[in-house]
Amino acid sequence: MRTLPFGIAILSISLQSCINSSENELSPDDLSASSRVAVVCTNLQLAPTNYVGQGRDIASSYNSIFVVGNSSTPGGYSLFRWNGSGWTGYGGGTMRVAVAAETPWIVNNVGEIHMHNGRWNRIYGLLASDIGANYYGEIVAVGKYSGVDGGYVYSRSGTSWIQLGTIKALAVAKGTQTWIIDVGGNVQYWNGSGWVLVPGIKGIDVGVNLDEDVTVVSNEVAPSGDNYLYWYNWNYSTPGCWKRVVDQTNNFVSARRVAGNTFNKLTNAYVRNSMSIHTGIYFE
Repeated sequence: MRTLPFGIAILSISLQSCINSSENELSPDDLSASSRVAVVCTNLQLAPTNYVGQGRDIASSYNSIFVVGNSSTPGGYSLFRWNGSGWTGYGGGTMRVAVAAETPWIVNNVGEIHMHNGRWNRIYGLLASDIGANYYGEIVAVGKYSGVDGGYVYSRSGTSWIQLGTIKALAVAKGTQTWIIDVGGNVQYWNGSGWVLVPGIKGIDVGVNLDEDVTVVSNEVAPSGDNYLYWYNWNYSTPGCWKRVVDQTNNFVSARRVAGNTFNKLTNAYVRNSMSIHTGIYFE
């Protein structure tokens, strides 16, 4: 995990303003070359955004947006919630954050999992490196690992953690399905009995909502030092065809961390090295 101060942007994706680019119209077969990183079928344009702050990690669900800030504290960094006009502190030493409806779940710098339901409560049974959640309160996590070894993926069932297969992951997100970036950078989802590869891209982080709009921070490094963003819908997209995310002036959008809102496709959010946080409106 990088320790630079990141900027955060809450991005809105306009599905009606996708920009067709003939030079990017590739088929999944074009992925056969080992040097090919992403299969780009077209571009996906963002709606306008507005600056609101900075941080290191971000999670969103329904009306809740939580950010891991830049202020160090025992256990990691301070946690904040967006109140509509500013950030309200939640305390807690945090490295990664997820939101189950209105409830934040965090992982601290020693892998402990905590959740806040009026006060912070330690969740036992697993040490983690990343965590994901959705609006319905379903929780998933990547077991604690060091370096780039990755950890096994777990789903919380009652008060227990159930391991999902034997693939190791670097990052996890929860929509209707559980999505991961595995140790090879591949994007995969859990179909209830095993992991399924979604071809066409390699990444370092993933965000998803309940409509399975999947946004990936790719392993393609932009001149800014961030990594380019790509979008895919599990229900409707052509298998393996990812849309490259661009801004209003058709410049490629880059990020370090990404989150998908897990209710009504309201918004996605991304964390940038440029230390800027932006908000916008989702159009469909």
